[in-house]
Amino acid sequence: MSRDTGAVREHLARLSGSGWELYVKESLAREIRESPGGREEIERVETGLAARWDDGEGVRFAAASSPKLLASAIDVVRHLPGAKTRMPELPPAAPPAAEISAAEPGELSFENLGQQLAAESRGQGRLLSLTMASAEIREQLVNGRGFEGVRSRRSGYGMARAAGLAGERRLTADYVFPLEPSVPELLERTAAALADRISIPLKGRASPFARGELLLAPPVAAALIAATLPLFCGGRHRLLVSRKYLDRGARFGAAGFSWIDDAANELPFDAEGVRVSRREVISDGVFQLRLHDLSSARDCGERPTGNAVRTSYRTPPRPGSERFFVAALRSTPAAELLSMLSRGLVATSAAAPPRVDLEADSFRIEIEGWAVAAGKARSPVARAVVEGRLSEFWRHLMAGGDDLQFFPLGGLVGSPSLLIDRAVFR
Repeated sequence: MSRDTGAVREHLARLSGSGWELYVKESLAREIRESPGGREEIERVETGLAARWDDGEGVRFAAASSPKLLASAIDVVRHLPGAKTRMPELPPAAPPAAEISAAEPGELSFENLGQQLAAESRGQGRLLSLTMASAEIREQLVNGRGFEGVRSRRSGYGMARAAGLAGERRLTADYVFPLEPSVPELLERTAAALADRISIPLKGRASPFARGELLLAPPVAAALIAATLPLFCGGRHRLLVSRKYLDRGARFGAAGFSWIDDAANELPFDAEGVRVSRREVISDGVFQLRLHDLSSARDCGERPTGNAVRTSYRTPPRPGSERFFVAALRSTPAAELLSMLSRGLVATSAAAPPRVDLEADSFRIEIEGWAVAAGKARSPVARAVVEGRLSEFWRHLMAGGDDLQFFPLGGLVGSPSLLIDRAVFR
């Protein structure tokens, strides 16, 4: 491992034999912010180590910013009462080396996005700022059973802020978007989304319909999927899923849709060293498996799935997903989905984050978009509320587009445009 961790490793071996692991994270994050006032660059470096070990009295965890400080933290923690849990069986060796490659994300310029926004909004929109954020992360993992591996990755996202004018009314809106390799497509999509964010609230009214079909644009659908994802992570909601979300045939959602965890093209192993692979949590609407780290798999009596994640070196691993998405088994061209609406709404953006209560099986989303009749957009809708039972909502999926997009929502969460055949608006 990089940095001088030999003494820490020897100390952990003395305390717990082979029942220990050491994690090192090094990341460099950079933000480039452009505005009419100029360009600003900010760099942030995060470096830290974490140790987890079992000394016979329970699992202990310590974290620090340097090997020396970590050694001191270990000595403090080892004299505290231990957790009443046992260390899971750690992997003995790293998975075979795999070629992990990802396309380099494209970068927008403030000038080009500003021009495209002006065109999309017919001169009513003005770009205030554009922030491009990227991070390079290197993680190293070693344990007492002989595992030693490294994983590296790059990630990034953008955030644009724009102002819109309609008479004497002025509105400011933000849009967070993933960075994609294709700059022309990224430019057009971002400008169109920004134009909607600033024009619809200024011109729109309440929904003219009390009920009808609902077409969710990818960012709205992905946000609701991200809020649903904890149902499938670990064993916390195991009984809840069986009791409230599955029918007698273990069906969770509509047939024709799969809910997939797949970071195999980006990461060789998870945050505990278990090999990462593609997993279908929901296959053709039917529940298949939960996403586990080593501890939750042991507690549930199920196999590990390679889904240990670490949000920071300061916290222990937990079950989660680095890259999760919903896919239609037979996708429909996104441009054709609108024509499938006889009467309903297109949700182009969310006015607020979804409010989901998994225990109560309830959700509420506030949306902005367009009223549609006979397959054509008729009028902008500034705000509509869709709420109800979350389990029932996912069973009403009718069609999915071919426009899968990913968004930074904890991990990467992706969705195409999704058409719901029945919803109530207010």
